[in-house]
Amino acid sequence: MAALDGRISALQDDLTRARDERAGPHAAEETASRRHQQADRALDKARRAAAEAERAWNALNG
Repeated sequence: MAALDGRISALQDDLTRARDERAGPHAAEETASRRHQQADRALDKARRAAAEAERAWNALNG
């Protein structure tokens, strides 16, 4: 009986490791996607700020 309990425990550990390994790439993909979206928003904000700065420069020097 102890041998069977040990085997069950080992299989449960294997299942936990397999689930963790499967979740790893998915979590990394979600993080990368979220960071990509943040970078896109930051780029848009920087472009708007640059356009505003150019308009202000032109107003002062135009």
